[in-house]
Amino acid sequence: MLKLIDETSYWKYVFGISFMQNVQVQSNSNGILKKSTDSSKFIHKLLIPFASLMIIILCSFTISLFYIISEEQSFSFIDNRATNTQITAENMYQNSLQSNVNATLAMLTMLRQDRKLAALFEKKDHTALYNHTEALYNDLFRHYQITHFYFTEPNRINLLRVHAPQKSGDRIDRVTTLNAQLSGAPEWGIELGVLGTITLRVVAPWQHAETGKLIGYIELGMELDHIFKSLNNIYDMEVAVIVFKEFLNEERWSSGMKLLNRDANWDQYSDVVIAGNNKAIPQVMENYLKSIDHEHNTNVLNLKEKDHTYWLMNIPIVDVKQNEIAHAILLTDVSAEMQAIKQTAKAVGITIFIVGLILIILFYSLAKTVKIRISNEAQLLNQLASKDGLTLLYNRRAFNDFLAIEINRSKRFNHPISLIMIDVDHFKKINDNYGHPAGDTVLKVLSQRLIQESRQEDYVCRYGGEEFAVILPETPLHEASKFANRLIKIIESLPIEINKDDSKQVLKITVSIGLVSNLGDSCSSQQIICEADKALYQAKYEGRNRMCIAK
Repeated sequence: MLKLIDETSYWKYVFGISFMQNVQVQSNSNGILKKSTDSSKFIHKLLIPFASLMIIILCSFTISLFYIISEEQSFSFIDNRATNTQITAENMYQNSLQSNVNATLAMLTMLRQDRKLAALFEKKDHTALYNHTEALYNDLFRHYQITHFYFTEPNRINLLRVHAPQKSGDRIDRVTTLNAQLSGAPEWGIELGVLGTITLRVVAPWQHAETGKLIGYIELGMELDHIFKSLNNIYDMEVAVIVFKEFLNEERWSSGMKLLNRDANWDQYSDVVIAGNNKAIPQVMENYLKSIDHEHNTNVLNLKEKDHTYWLMNIPIVDVKQNEIAHAILLTDVSAEMQAIKQTAKAVGITIFIVGLILIILFYSLAKTVKIRISNEAQLLNQLASKDGLTLLYNRRAFNDFLAIEINRSKRFNHPISLIMIDVDHFKKINDNYGHPAGDTVLKVLSQRLIQESRQEDYVCRYGGEEFAVILPETPLHEASKFANRLIKIIESLPIEINKDDSKQVLKITVSIGLVSNLGDSCSSQQIICEADKALYQAKYEGRNRMCIAK
């Protein structure tokens, strides 16, 4: 709180500064200050920069819109979503694959618990084994998409293919069977057939329940077409599976395709063939497959066909040998989405332009109100200008004004006045050792304590740096001395918590104080400050953490 006994002097101080802040000042060649009171000039000076800024922003935004709605940028605008869609689809494929593996392992476990089936397998009775499992295979095919059902002897000679009983007696050298033979545990993986079919195979050793002797191997497999169909249904995309030729034998593939009455054009594409039934695919996908060597590219691609725009995404398919043998290609038409983005961008541009014009008009009408508001807030701004930003104490400018006012009051009414100057001892070491934030904390905590210990009518100021000043109106020397000594003891015991290296530490500080009281009727503000400063440096010279009185 400010002490306002000498109202004439104080309000002269306040309104003098307020007047200088609210008046536009110009300096002519003779150094004479002139006041501009033309409110229209004020409004124009405020409006023209704002209007210019708005026009620049609107132009920049319009250019940006044209850039965004250009074909290249429209692609990039939605590419992130395309990438996310591809990642989601790939995760779904992997999760579906693992779910099928788990389900197939559970089926194998149940089959190996069938004692009658085990006995037939151990006897190697091909016909009886087929009769016992034919209906079971049909159920597995119908309900679980199982397309392969094998019984293989311990030497890996095939005993029965339930799905193709006419073929048996050959050696099974697939990786999944070899892995199961080596590990003695169930093994699974994706393997590529000679016709480009992609099959998930799960193979488990079958030991005798009592003796533990190896009876042979049982295998279930499924082609992955149902997983790719589910991708088609969920994402509403065209799905095709391509197999890289490097993993196929041209002669065996061509012979097999002709045997099944399918298109056997090996040279249709440079490095891939279409897996499955060679169904018709969209022209844009056909052009893509014919245009380049694919080189296992899994990036999201943007393709254009006539007036349509497409996303093309590749999901890699990895076999049991960790070879990337194929890709599932997902194709979707995003033309409608692209058009919606362009239309939205145009609508937003028009809206922003109209809003900008409205803002310029409104700003002109508000400029006068702003001018009045500035005038009304001038006094508050002046008070803020008199405070130190860090400690919130009065700053040096306010200190000088208050000291002059109180000295004049002291002379007029013959009242005592005292001034103490306070300096934090070894403050530079605090900044050097703990950093400037710690130094700021010290100053703020010390400022708060000085306010608490001072009277309402005292003026607590930050004189500069780590120096503080307290003006004590109507305070004789002996009372000021008691106050200063009390401050020294309080500050010496004051704990100040700071942060250093992610930990909290407590600092202790001391201060040196210089004290001066009335120097006579002829003393000035400068003289009393000078004497207090001399006393302060005397206290430092004598060892710090003490108070000295000006002589």
